[in-house]
Amino acid sequence: EPISLATLDKDCFIIPVHSLDRFLPAGIPLPTPETADPSQVGPLSVLEVSDPKICILAHLMSPLEPIDPLLESPLAHPLMKQRAVASELLNEVQQGNNAVGGMLLANMERSSAEFPFIAYYVINTTQTDPAMFYTGVRGASLSKFEPKNTRYTAAHTLDLYSEVASICRPPLALAPNEIGSVKKGQTPSTGYIISVYKVCR
Repeated sequence: EPISLATLDKDCFIIPVHSLDRFLPAGIPLPTPETADPSQVGPLSVLEVSDPKICILAHLMSPLEPIDPLLESPLAHPLMKQRAVASELLNEVQQGNNAVGGMLLANMERSSAEFPFIAYYVINTTQTDPAMFYTGVRGASLSKFEPKNTRYTAAHTLDLYSEVASICRPPLALAPNEIGSVKKGQTPSTGYIISVYKVCR
């Protein structure tokens, strides 16, 4: 049995204890601290780790629209301009030492996408107040995409999320200043799949 995340030799899920019942398949008993024998917890290998206190901010950007379409040059490439500005914003926010990681995702659909770019920021809630971080990123994004300067408009949707579960791929070593950081793939073939669900109330 592994004694730390660094000794794992297979992919694993990290799930908060209070959310276990939402992820375990039907018929799999919930592991308890009293269950010391691995044979008593079913087919799961369980390792207790500290709560990383992670919060995610998602910044969804709609396509850039020219302020004056009649004067829009046929040589203009608003998608490339949006990508460049979004990349600059991502780097500036990360350099502000408020985020422990960040990632800019581009939509790969051939047809026009509702959100061609989505930026993800990871913050450690023990070091950064999520509400203040949200306010700072929102202000920075509106300033960076100021229509008077870019000559384009776009909708910016930002929201905060608590990390419910994460997938870990060894080798994994969580240093205190690296907890929850988004790391680049180890190989060029590494990919990311993001599924978004609307919760109806």
